[in-house]
Amino acid sequence: MKTAHFFIYFCLFAQLVSAQDPQFTQFYNSPLYLNPALTGSTEQFRGAANYRNQWLLMNSNYVSTTFSFDYNANKLRSGFGFLASYDNAGNNQMTATSFSGLYSFVVPIQSWQIRMGLQGGLTTRQIGVGGLRFVSEVRNDEPPVNEAIGGSTLFFDVSSGFVAYNKNIVFGFAAHHLTRPDQSLIGAGSPLPIKYSVQLAGNFKTYAMNSYLYLMPAMLFKMQGATMQLDAGMRFMRDDLPLEMGVFYRGIPFLPNAGGTFNHDAIAFTVGWRTDNWTFGYSYDLTISGLTPLTGGSHEISIIYEYATRSRKLDQILCPIYAKPVSNKRGR
Repeated sequence: MKTAHFFIYFCLFAQLVSAQDPQFTQFYNSPLYLNPALTGSTEQFRGAANYRNQWLLMNSNYVSTTFSFDYNANKLRSGFGFLASYDNAGNNQMTATSFSGLYSFVVPIQSWQIRMGLQGGLTTRQIGVGGLRFVSEVRNDEPPVNEAIGGSTLFFDVSSGFVAYNKNIVFGFAAHHLTRPDQSLIGAGSPLPIKYSVQLAGNFKTYAMNSYLYLMPAMLFKMQGATMQLDAGMRFMRDDLPLEMGVFYRGIPFLPNAGGTFNHDAIAFTVGWRTDNWTFGYSYDLTISGLTPLTGGSHEISIIYEYATRSRKLDQILCPIYAKPVSNKRGR
C-alpha cells in the first residue's frame, strides 16, 4: 500500500510539472484573472476574491485562490490593477504563488469600448516530499531514497489581451505566458505553454412574469499546449430580486479524448446574490467524465466589491460579462 501511495503521488507530480493553468467555473467573476484587458472595467474601484476546491474526495485535491484589485482612471482612459494567486495541489506537496501588476488602455468608439491590457509578474513554484511514503521506509531490502528531491523555481511572466464591448455584448481574446517561462523544478527545462482564450458573453433584457428578466449567456474557450476546453452556459436574474442562478457545461463533445470517448468534463450549477456594491457567487461542478465516482466534484466561491463616488456613477458602458443587471435601476 505504501508503494502504491508513492506511485500515485509520483504520477500526480509528473503531471503537475507540466500542468495547465488553474480554472474557475465563475470566470465571469474573476475579470483580471480572465483577461488583463478587463483591468479597470468598473465604475471606479473593485476588489475580487475567488476560491476553488477541486476534486474533494481525492487526497490530491487542487485548491486555487485569487485576490485582485483594480481602479478605473477615467480621465487617463486607463485601468490599473493588482492580482495575486495561490495554488495548492496534493496536500501542500506542490504550491504556486504569483503576484502581477496589470494595466489597460481604453479607446471609446461610439457605443463601444475597446480595451487593451498588459500583465507582468513573478511566479514561484515549490514541490516537497515531506508527506510521501517511500518503499525504503517499509522494506529493509530497499536502498534509502534521497528525500531532498524537492525544489523551487521563480520566473517572470507576461500576458496580454483585448476586449470589445457595448452594453449588451462582449468579445475578448487573451494570451497568457507569452514569454514561455521555464517552470522546471529540477533544471531540466520545461517551458510553460502559452494559454490562448476567447471570451464571448452577453446581457439581454426581456419582459416576463410582470418583471424584467435578464439573460446572461457566457462562453470561454481555452487552449494551452495540447489541451483544449470549452465552458458555456447561461445565468438568469430578475430585476426585482437580487438572486442569480445559472448552469454551465464544460467539455468539447465533438472532440474525443485520449480514450476515444466523448470529451465531457462537468456540469456546473451556479447561484449568486447581488447588491449595489457586493456580488457573492457559489458554484458546484458535478463531474461527468470517467472520474465521476472518484472526485466528489468541485466547490467554488467568489466575492466582488465595487465602489464609486457619487460623481463617478455616470452613464457609462459597463462590460456585460459581469455587470450587474440591477444597475439598470440607477438609470444607466
